Formats: sequence, C-alpha cells, structure tokens
Amino acid sequence: MNPSPLDELNLVLSQSDLYPPLQGQSPAIVGFSTGIPAPAILTFDITVNGQSSGFEGISLNVGVNAGTLWVRREFIASYPGAWPVAVELRAHQDGQQVGSAILRLHDTRAMVVHSAEVGLFPNPASVPPAAELRILTRATFFDAQGVELPDAEVSWAVRLPEPVPGVVLDGTRIVVSPEAQVGDVTVVVSESSGLVCTTNLTLTPARDIGLEFRPNGLYPPLLSEVKNFMYIGAELPFEEGVGIKVTLNGVGGTHDGIMLVPREDDWVLEVWPGFVTSYPGQWPIEVSALASQDGQIIGSATGWLYDTRTVVCAKVDLVFSPGDTVEIPQEGEALVRANGRFYDENGVRISHEEVKWGAQMVDPMEGVTMIKHQLFIGPNAKPGKYRIAIIGPNGLNRAKVLTLV
Repeated sequence: MNPSPLDELNLVLSQSDLYPPLQGQSPAIVGFSTGIPAPAILTFDITVNGQSSGFEGISLNVGVNAGTLWVRREFIASYPGAWPVAVELRAHQDGQQVGSAILRLHDTRAMVVHSAEVGLFPNPASVPPAAELRILTRATFFDAQGVELPDAEVSWAVRLPEPVPGVVLDGTRIVVSPEAQVGDVTVVVSESSGLVCTTNLTLTPARDIGLEFRPNGLYPPLLSEVKNFMYIGAELPFEEGVGIKVTLNGVGGTHDGIMLVPREDDWVLEVWPGFVTSYPGQWPIEVSALASQDGQIIGSATGWLYDTRTVVCAKVDLVFSPGDTVEIPQEGEALVRANGRFYDENGVRISHEEVKWGAQMVDPMEGVTMIKHQLFIGPNAKPGKYRIAIIGPNGLNRAKVLTLV
C-alpha cells in the first residue's frame, strides 16, 4: 500500500517568527515546503488568529506542494487585533486538512533592538594593488527573544573611531585604497536606540598576479571585416574563481561591439567591426581591467583603444613568413609571405587591413612568381639573396633580404 500524503507530510516554514514591514516598501516573504512530490497535489490556505478572511496585506503564492507567504506593510495598518498574531498555514488533500504550520507575526511598532551580529565581507582583506576595495558591512539585529528584525526598520551607521590612512567610509561600506597599511582597523556599528558593536577589519599584504594587456594598445577594426583582440594575461597563473571586470573610460557593463571572453589560460577582449563608429565616448579609450578573487582585488592593468578613423602610419616593417631563409623545392612551389607591419608614432600596431600598402621585388628573381605580397618559389629558382620591399602609406617603405638556398 502506498503511503498517503498525511504519512509523508513535513510542512516546513523558512522561519517561524516575523516582524512585518512597517516602513519598508518590499513585502516580507516566508517560504514553505512539504516534501510531497507530484502528482499528489495539495491545496493550501491560511487563517489569521483563527479567521480565514478579512485581512489585507497577507497572501499566498502556491506552486506544486510548496510556495511562499507574503506579508505587506498594509497588514499592520489593517489588522485590528492583539499581537502577536498567529498565521496558520494549512495543507489540504481532497478537502481534508492533512497538516499545518504556524507563523507568528510580531508588532513592528513595538520592536526593541536587543542585540546584533556584525560581519565585514571580505575579512581578512588584502590591501588592493590598485583601484579601491569596497568592504561590505552587514549588520543583523535581534529582539530579546532572538527574533531577527527587518533591515528596513532599523537605523544604523558605521564609523571609524580613529583616522586610518588609506581607509575611508562610504555610507556603510569601508573603502580601502592601495595606500592602506597592513594591520587591524577598528570598526564601530551603532544603532539609533543606543546599541553599539565593535569589530575589526584585518588588512593583509597586497596580492598582485601581474595582470597585463597584450598588446597594450589597439586600433579597432574599421575597414577590416574581422574582429581584433586584446589579450588579458598575468605573470602568475589564473587560479579557480578569478574574475575579470573591464571598464571603458571608467564605465562598466556592456558596450556594443566589444566583448570579454574567458579562456583556459587568459581572457580575451574581442573588438568587432562597428565598434569605432558606435562608441559614444571620448578617444582614446582607457581600458581598465581588474582581477578579483573571493571579493578581493588581486591585479589591475590598463590598455588603450585608439581611433582608427584618425590613424597615421609612422613606421613600416617587413616580416617574411615562414622565415628569411627558404629552401628551393625540388618540385612544386614553396610559399613565402612578405607581411607588412605598420605602426603609429608611439609604436602601436596598425592592422595591415587599415592602411594602403603593397609589396614588390627590388631584385629580379628567376623562377619566383609574386602575387600581391605572396612569393611562389619554384624548382628553377636560383640560390641567392634578394631584396623585397614593402611600400606603405605616407611615402614609407622598407626593404629586406630574402635568402634562397
């Protein structure tokens, strides 16, 4: 014989005591569950001090044999009876009650703060190697019976009793800058009725994994139809749980045409065609990356995106691929690419697709066919040293010797 829901029912509330909202705009939400799987379906209702209707500000949201009980600020204003209030959640099957649980509501207008638990997150915290680390202060308050009081109904503040270099307050958050010193910082939390709690924030030496952009500067694609990349690596390996956040000119979040993608050993910032014309901010763009782990800053790096629409080529170089020395094939053809390298006046690389350029043979090469910047070397080519030139914009050119053996 299969057990009935009555045999299995374990109606459980996420909490048994609650101070309803008085000042707070958000409802207090208490979850409930039964442990009864589908397809055995239960129904639920509530009573308030034994009455099944007539009270504003309290409602049920029911799923499959589980749900939530919502208590809104309207309940205190509309309830005329004595406190505390017993809200009974009842479970039914086939019209028969098979279980219940009691939620006790306490009068928020009469609540008294008796004790508190204060935590700082993270703590201990390493002094950030760059930027600022913001420490969250979390205070939970209780009445004399240990019932948790709603945050929105308690007024409290944080202070530092002694000035600490590199450590300041921003509301209830503690802001730690790279100038802070290792050691303990005394933090005081005070509640408006007079309760005071003191705790310590422990600052430990900075962790720095040596974050860096490769390359440090980039011209995004404009004429090119393919995306370009900035890689974010580190001197030390990325451990599990390390996250990277990137801002453009100090602004985080998403930006059209640019995407941060994690990889196994590093991160890559993909810059897509269209970014140059869609970005609304100032150029050049300061790209800042922060590495964090367990809520702590462990590295920073800065790179730059330059406006490809105003790029000026100042230097041209030539690189042979696969190399400067090529063995003449006995049959077929060997391919050598004469790759142009282009740079601005600060040495920032410019994609070859963003400039007008060409390659040519300076010295005649028998048995070699040149198509654009590609050299096809046949078996009848003669050994020797031959100059190949790159002709770039602004009258720039660069010649280099290719050796055939």
